[in-house]
Amino acid sequence: MAQPNNEPRRRYKLRVNFVGADAYDADENVRPYRKLIYLAYATQRIGNVRQGIEEMFTKLYPEDSGHKVMRLRDSLMCDVSDDFLVSDVFDDSPEVYAAMEG
Repeated sequence: MAQPNNEPRRRYKLRVNFVGADAYDADENVRPYRKLIYLAYATQRIGNVRQGIEEMFTKLYPEDSGHKVMRLRDSLMCDVSDDFLVSDVFDDSPEVYAAMEG
């Protein structure tokens, strides 16, 4: 009997690096000021992941709770559309850069 395709339930362990929006736009070698792991399903949209990352950031770092994730970039520092799926973007590398404002 063939095994069902489990790809839609596959989880990605994303390594999120938080950087300021100004530094994010000016320098690809910017050092993150916070880091965390975020688990996302292959079929999640990047926009939902961005919101989830922002919620997790607020819970883990309440002292920085006025910040908003403006956009995400992949490991090559390319902006990622909110409409893309996690599996379309993060198959090669789980590295994520989150541009923070606030």
